[in-house]
Amino acid sequence: MIKSRRYLGKVLIVLDDVDCPKKLRFFADSPDWFGGGSIIILTTRNKHCLNVNKAYSSYEAKGLAKSKALELFSWNAFKQHHPIENYVDLCNRVLHHAKGLPLALVVLGSSLFQRDEEYWESTLDRLKTIPLDDIQKVFQVSYNGLDDRCKKVFLDIVCFFKDCGEKIVTKILEGCRFHPKTELKELDEKCLISILDGFIRMHDSLQEMGWAIVREKYPKNPGKWSRLWEYEDIESVLTTNMGTENIEGMFLNMSNTAEPIKLHVEAFKNMNRLRLLKVGPYMVRLSQDFELPSRELTYLEWSGYNLESMPSNFHAYNLVELHLRFSRVRRLWEGNMDARMLKILYLSHSEQMVDISSISSAPKLEFLLLEG
Repeated sequence: MIKSRRYLGKVLIVLDDVDCPKKLRFFADSPDWFGGGSIIILTTRNKHCLNVNKAYSSYEAKGLAKSKALELFSWNAFKQHHPIENYVDLCNRVLHHAKGLPLALVVLGSSLFQRDEEYWESTLDRLKTIPLDDIQKVFQVSYNGLDDRCKKVFLDIVCFFKDCGEKIVTKILEGCRFHPKTELKELDEKCLISILDGFIRMHDSLQEMGWAIVREKYPKNPGKWSRLWEYEDIESVLTTNMGTENIEGMFLNMSNTAEPIKLHVEAFKNMNRLRLLKVGPYMVRLSQDFELPSRELTYLEWSGYNLESMPSNFHAYNLVELHLRFSRVRRLWEGNMDARMLKILYLSHSEQMVDISSISSAPKLEFLLLEG
């Protein structure tokens, strides 16, 4: 379509964060597609993307000049365009580690805002141990300054909730006994996230830092990570029963795999701290004696769930949201179960559902969807 309209005249096209040549070929395979004087600008961290057409030239972005870097850093650390008295030397030492990278200047500056000189010195001591070319470790200094609750919320966003609606995420995190209005505000103030038009945004470099933190202690053993988000890692953990109590969240999204994962009855047996679980449509097939024993489960989304009810050892006490779209459930669970925290229940397109009397045990239920 773009090619067919190429003679409409001079255009300006900006493509941000292009990660593969295929995307550039789709939007602007050749400068001949557009009228004379057209400008095409793209940003990428993959130089291979620039090899689509020899007519395109590339420019490697440089770090900010020292004066501009100091000004940007000062706006975040002091809310003015220059350092305050007694902090000039400290600022210059921070700039040495930021290497003129705008994101690093913003993140570090925000983390040092309204901090005393002792805190600055402590931060600089940590920065000294980081190789100058390891910018993710520079970001991690800001992460390390968070309290434990903010760290957990940050990693939940990194692994599961980037680009999700703030209201939806807030409700889920409240169910996990966080205070998300406080934690999200702090993360936003420290520029580790941004909240724009009601959605939670995060720079790719910060997300990659978060993934590295999750993997850090056990890089080759995903069963001991706190969160799982990649299909290959989840499949490995579930099919070999290698899950541990470290796992707090697991989001198994759509994959190109042709066959659903067949789970052993005890695949979730040791995950007794699991609080967030999402399984994409028909990605897992369960046996009749399947077990899901975690008492911490707060959010459960399982599209295409293939059993007639939840497992006999299922605990709904802390459950706030339950999504069972396109499931085969006939009833939610056998007998009387305490679901006092349940607020949202999706059962759309669960055509075999014949008994919803279980909702009588959910006095806080706010939303029930049965369409289809």
